[in-house]
Amino acid sequence: MPNEKIFISHCEKDHIIVNGFIELLASLDIHQIVCSSLSQYKLPNEENIYDYLKNTSQHSPYVIYFLSENYYGDYACLNEMGALWVTAKEEQQLALLLDDFNFSNLQGAIEPRPIGIKLSQLHCNQRISQLITDLYAYLGLESQGLSHKKQLEINKFIQKFASLTEDSNNYFYSTILETRSTDYWPEAQFLKIEKRIPQNKLEDRIHLDNETHWLVYLNGMDCPIVENDYVRFKITGKSKISKDKCERRIYLSDIIIL
Repeated sequence: MPNEKIFISHCEKDHIIVNGFIELLASLDIHQIVCSSLSQYKLPNEENIYDYLKNTSQHSPYVIYFLSENYYGDYACLNEMGALWVTAKEEQQLALLLDDFNFSNLQGAIEPRPIGIKLSQLHCNQRISQLITDLYAYLGLESQGLSHKKQLEINKFIQKFASLTEDSNNYFYSTILETRSTDYWPEAQFLKIEKRIPQNKLEDRIHLDNETHWLVYLNGMDCPIVENDYVRFKITGKSKISKDKCERRIYLSDIIIL
């Protein structure tokens, strides 16, 4: 089905996660994409999106919206949302909610829960897998299927880009992937976590591409934390990034092994 296209509607400020998602699609043999952030996926001859949609109205696109505070703060994004909403079939539209955005923030054309995926939610890998299956069906590639290798690619994307969320008492929850200690700072425990803390919870409010997050706890524990422990913790908001290693140390005020 050469005329079928997957439109990625997003704000330029969110290009890191969008580019990561497109890399995921490419690794899964999905290349029929329109996305303004990457030159190889832009509309041909820099065509205006509204003209393109009008000229290809007989082919309903599959639209994936990357919704965030940035998206709703950009009038061009909202205009694009409106144009895509009236062009695409309802069952061929889906919203991915980024880490600073929740279902309660949704406004305008997008219906919240039936077609929305919050990347930091539990079991979102199942929803992403279903999305990929739906894209294969839309493109006439049902024979592709989701092999174990492809599922691993999906899991890697989620682990890289899905942030943790905190509960009503400001606790985060995570499995510990790795631990380490240092001779120069013996009272500190360094704990690598499976996902990232949302950038709006960090002191500098930024994420570097590919950065990993390590918890730093200074108060000591009777029972040291080890790999695969599931923990509950609070952060101070203070963090320090090592740009050469792309590791962020996030300081804790409290941590409990569950």
